[in-house]
Amino acid sequence: MLVLIQVGLFYLLRSRAGLYLRAIRDDEIAAASRGVRIVYWKTFAFTLSAAISGLAARALRAFRAIRQPELGLISQTGLIISMW
Repeated sequence: MLVLIQVGLFYLLRSRAGLYLRAIRDDEIAAASRGVRIVYWKTFAFTLSAAISGLAARALRAFRAIRQPELGLISQTGLIISMW
């Protein structure tokens, strides 16, 4: 799953959508003046990152079949981020 996501992001960043996202990151006003739909692409980026985070949470849940209270602790955050 990690390899598929990495390959997908690799190709996304080299597409027109990736160009728009980099333009927004570098200078939002200049990107808007060139006709880039700022709100649409920010919403797209947020939705994509939420979907990938959801997949990571699903993988963590499958890894730990039983819900445990320590999953919400700050010490577990590194594990969750590394799975993403």
